[in-house]
Amino acid sequence: MPSLPHIGSLGQIDKFTWDVTRRPLTMNMNELVRIEGLPQSKLPDLNAAFDTSSSYMEALASINIEHSVHQRNDSVKSADDCRRKFVARQLFRKLARENKLTNPLLE
Repeated sequence: MPSLPHIGSLGQIDKFTWDVTRRPLTMNMNELVRIEGLPQSKLPDLNAAFDTSSSYMEALASINIEHSVHQRNDSVKSADDCRRKFVARQLFRKLARENKLTNPLLE
C-alpha cells in the first residue's frame, strides 16, 4: 500500500508522478450535497488536502454538523431524536479535536 503525506484526492503532476492535490470527495460528502441539501460551499476547501487523520476526522464532524442545519424537516423523528443526533455529532467533533479517534503512533 502506498504511503502518502496527505489525505485527499490524487492528482497527476506529470506523466509519471501523482500526488495528493485536493481534499477527498467521499460518497458521504457527495450524497450530502446531491440528496440532503448541504450547500457545496460547506464542504472543505477543494484545493486543501488534510495533513493528519485527526484534521480529516474533524472536518467530517463539521460537515455533519452543517448538515443538521440544512437537512430536510423529515430527517428527525422527534425532539429527543434531534437532541441525540446533535449531541453525537458534537461529541464526535470533540473527540476528533482531542485526537482521540486515531492512533497517535500513525499521525
